[in-house]
Amino acid sequence: MGEYGLTIYRLRVDPSQLKSLKLEIVTTAQGYNYPVDLCPVSRYPGACDVISYDESKTCCSERAALPYSMFFPSPPSPPGGGITPTNQAPPLAETYRPPPPPPSPPPPPPDGWSFCCVDDLPKSPYNLKYQGFRQTGSDTAYLFQLVVRKLNTSYPDFDGPEGGDCGQMNLRDLGVAIYDNLLIKSVQFNGTVMDYWTEAQGSLPDAKWVYINLFKDLSDFDEEVPIDYVVTVRGKVDALCPANEFLHSPAACEFALHGKDEDTHCCPHGATRRGGPVDECCVDDLEKAPYRIDYVKSVLSEPASTYDFFVKVVNVTGVDFDLEEPARCNHMTLDYAQIQIYKQVEVVQVMWEERIMSFNTTPATDYSDWLNVNGINRFINDFDPNMPVRLKITVKGFVRELCPAGWLLDAGGAVMCEYVLHGTQGDHSCCPHGVTRVSGEPSECGCRDDLPGTPYRLGYQLSGVTANNESLFNFDLGRVNSSAAIDYDGAPDKNFGVDVDCGTMNVKSITFVINKNVKVKAVMFNGFNYSFQYEPYTSTSKWLKVLDLGYSLTQLPSGPVHLTVVAEGAVTEMCPAASKFGSQASCEYRIYGVSTAYDLCCPAGVTSWFSPNLLGISQQ
Repeated sequence: MGEYGLTIYRLRVDPSQLKSLKLEIVTTAQGYNYPVDLCPVSRYPGACDVISYDESKTCCSERAALPYSMFFPSPPSPPGGGITPTNQAPPLAETYRPPPPPPSPPPPPPDGWSFCCVDDLPKSPYNLKYQGFRQTGSDTAYLFQLVVRKLNTSYPDFDGPEGGDCGQMNLRDLGVAIYDNLLIKSVQFNGTVMDYWTEAQGSLPDAKWVYINLFKDLSDFDEEVPIDYVVTVRGKVDALCPANEFLHSPAACEFALHGKDEDTHCCPHGATRRGGPVDECCVDDLEKAPYRIDYVKSVLSEPASTYDFFVKVVNVTGVDFDLEEPARCNHMTLDYAQIQIYKQVEVVQVMWEERIMSFNTTPATDYSDWLNVNGINRFINDFDPNMPVRLKITVKGFVRELCPAGWLLDAGGAVMCEYVLHGTQGDHSCCPHGVTRVSGEPSECGCRDDLPGTPYRLGYQLSGVTANNESLFNFDLGRVNSSAAIDYDGAPDKNFGVDVDCGTMNVKSITFVINKNVKVKAVMFNGFNYSFQYEPYTSTSKWLKVLDLGYSLTQLPSGPVHLTVVAEGAVTEMCPAASKFGSQASCEYRIYGVSTAYDLCCPAGVTSWFSPNLLGISQQ
């Protein structure tokens, strides 16, 4: 006996020699005399969920052990049953009461589906493979691939014959069982963000199904061509699926498919295995890829020079100029990028929007190196066609020419850089290759920093020191009625010359001014770990920036959202504002986001003791 139920070892059943096996479980404790008591959280009432393993304990199939009477019903009573040989019924006793009529059968499920379906995965043309996970910003993306395969009729039917054939089934929906405490950021199928819904898993108390509708026919898929399926959850998450535990495999996730093959209902169900590596022969046609890098501007000075680029998404034409690669990379991931620079240039820093990126250089030619921008790990839905991502490269000294491409291609003094973008799609690797074009700097009015007129406030909660000698500083992000806030400085919008409305801004990042000697170990937001970085501020303080929160106004709950900063050691004062304003609750902060009109918003304030009445937090 264990946490997940009863495990029976050393059965050694060979399906080629034994077609059926009676398994009897005897319990001595009272209260376990019926199947519903023995397996109270099974997938079907009155049944028990059973997982069967092969000898290596790695191959498994799962199904519900349904009641015996469903497969072998009792024969009907013979005609005239219950009548005495004298053909006269016995007299009724005075105390006899006729039994109540049987309850009405439950109504059929919608759209004609029933629970009586073929759930054998070997009878289905579909399978789901697990491809691993990666950090994307501050969140975690879990990658799967749906594969259409040829059916192998030699597979043994472990659970006995079932009516119907699901070899040509369509695909109505696809579901994966994940931990129920995880927050889903997005679900993608074949490069498209899908609507999803969740249901209780039924067998495990800490699991839920995440389903998407597909409504695809078998003919809509190409055989053996995998289709990417990505579930992204918020924060840094080490495990997505409870199946990792009870199947003892980091690649195992329980999945279910639903569809029909003519009149046969099909519900193949199984657990994922590790998928194979992608093809290393990559597709390098730029016209088959959705990303481009453009040069924007440079600022040259003696201490350091900066070069700004835009990474943007474009429509894919699909034109194959060299007529060589049949594969497409029209919704490829963007895992990392390379820019060819002069060998003597010393790169100091690379930033992707607000995030300081990891980078290194590798040799390219006798006079140039590849600057490798690592760990981008973005998907096509992470990009907004109306707002390109800024890539900023800072180099040491006064550098007038960063890349040799302008000299090689005779660009007439204009900045031009050769680049390669690396990613995957399905089982293909992608490496589109091109040169930058010049893109104009968009007209920006700056960043509106007025706190009134914005929908968020930060409040301070009681903090303390843990037994592990860690200090916890607790904050709450609350939503307020932005239209009711007082405009302290008159009319901040007029400073920009346009009407900048930050009343519905999203939350991209949050920064705090903290003392320079404070060492932060972790930052928790809405219950999950988020990545952070330091940025210089004054000689005695620094910015602590919590990165890639990525919440819109409607995605945040109406109540307060908790934010906790974990610092090393016993720290009595994290923020210099506490001394400046004479209150432990005081901490300077700034919230960065973008309005619905793509205006930049960065309201700044000072925390106080959290109080819904004081801050005017909206209660819904």
